[in-house]
Order: sequence, then structure tokens, then C-alpha cells
Amino acid sequence: MEEQYNKFELLAIHLAPRFGNIYEYNIPEGGIVGYDVQGWTDELRKVVRNYLLHELPADVGDRLLNIGNGESLTATGMESLVNKLVEFEPWEVALAVHNAAVAAVPTLHELIGHLDDWPSEDERSDTETWLLVHGEDVSWHEILSSKYFERIPAWTTTWPQRPLEPYDLVHILKPGELLDAWEVFFGPSESDLTDEEWRLILPHFGLRRSRRGEFQRSQAELDAKRRTLNGIRFKMSHDVQWTQVPARYGHVFSIYQSYRYYQRSGMFYRLYQGLRTNHQPRRIVAWLEQVVNSDQVGSATSTEATT
Repeated sequence: MEEQYNKFELLAIHLAPRFGNIYEYNIPEGGIVGYDVQGWTDELRKVVRNYLLHELPADVGDRLLNIGNGESLTATGMESLVNKLVEFEPWEVALAVHNAAVAAVPTLHELIGHLDDWPSEDERSDTETWLLVHGEDVSWHEILSSKYFERIPAWTTTWPQRPLEPYDLVHILKPGELLDAWEVFFGPSESDLTDEEWRLILPHFGLRRSRRGEFQRSQAELDAKRRTLNGIRFKMSHDVQWTQVPARYGHVFSIYQSYRYYQRSGMFYRLYQGLRTNHQPRRIVAWLEQVVNSDQVGSATSTEATT
């Protein structure tokens, strides 16, 4: 029966046809992975080095070799880093590649957004790895003790000095609950505008007008408008109160005022009309249609109430 691998086991999958299960390869009979020495062979070292240098996806390689954004290495520099890596045992290199592949996933939504529950411990472990990498300076206790998730279980209070960690989150919360908590507190949210969506919306804001004429809007103003729209979209997509919109989107009152202004001024309607014939921003057009329809229903209801 063919070995089934976790999709993030990039190196193990690559090596399997030729070497079998890399975690068991060249282990002494009756030996234990992680305890007994797993020796390299010249053939294995050559294949692993070639994969790491030439076939490993770039984003995974950056994570694996700890290469920062925008940083570039010469071929000699890359070889030096790979040579240091293969000083570890083969199973350790395979595990490092696995963890780097998990860490390279851009968002938590992409990692677990499709899961209703944890299919196995593999998914929990991968999510824990992702959170540890992307959750620097995050207060895990803040998530679980918030008004969203008052779920600190009894077993965590046995050791009052033990801080909560990602391990606790993946065992307390289901994937959807964890994703909601992450997006609420730390973002970015799946509802946030992509760069391409924002590029299509941007021209509809036009120039800034004043008594002295028309002027280009500053980048700071445009960034604020994007942040506000993201806040409005977060509120609607997560079906929360305005006071529950995360602070990273700006002051709640300001977001609400912008929402009401866009309603009254017809901004949402103009965006909808301007984008509906463009086949690219389907997600935004569907959202704008929902907003416009709800505005019309609200307006009709208000009119009926006054007659």
C-alpha cells in the first residue's frame, strides 16, 4: 500500500519513490526515529541538496533558510546555508521543510478555512506551527478570555502560572472558531479588499475638490478609505455589532459615520454601477449589490412608516 503523506511533506514526497519513507530510511533495525542515529548516504545527500537548491518552492525556501523579504543570496550563499542544513539528520531536514511549507501559507484562512472540524492531529499540529510563526507578540490568553470565546477549560487552571499557547487553541476551538478569533484580533480578514479589488475601486473616489480647485488625494487619505471599507466589510461579513469591529480598521464611530455617508451620498450605488460590468471584481460586486438592496429596502420601509 502506497504511503499517504501530509501535503506539506514536500521533501518526503519528493524522496519517497526513490528512498521510501525518509523518516524511516537508514534507521537501524528496531531503531526509533529521533532517538537512534539516522545516517546519510552519498546518494541521499546529493538528491536532498539538489532539491533544496533547485526544486524547493521559493517561498518555502525563504522560510526554511530564514531569508528576509527582499533579501537576495548569491548561489554560493545558498549552498552554504543548505550545507549547514544537511548537517542535521535526514528526518530533521524533512521536518524542517514540512514546517517551512506550513509557515509559507500566507493566511490562516488559506490553511484551515475549508475545515469544519479537525480531521486529524496533523491539521492541529500544522495550525499550531503556523500560529507560532505568525503570532509573534500575540496574547493567546486574550483570545480565549475575550467576550468572543469565554472557553478557558478547567484543565488549564491546574497550573495557574502556565501561559496559554497555540497548542491550547487548536484543542479548545474548532477551525472556524479559531479563524474567527484570529481575524477579529489580528487579521487580516478574508473580507479585506485584495490589492486588485482596491485597484478597481480606487478611480471611483475621484479627485479631492475644494474652492481652490481639484487635487489628487494623498496616499494617507486613500489608505484610510481602504481601511474604512475593510472595516465596513468586516462588520457585514462577520455579522457583528459596530462596537465589535477590530480597532485595526480605525475608530468605530468614524467607520460608522463613513458607512452612513456612503449610503446617503450614493457612493455604494455609484461603485456598484461602475463595477458591475467588470467581470473581475465579482466578490465586491456581489457585496455592493447586497448593500444597495438593503439600502433600498431600508429607505422604502422608512418612507412607508412616515405615510
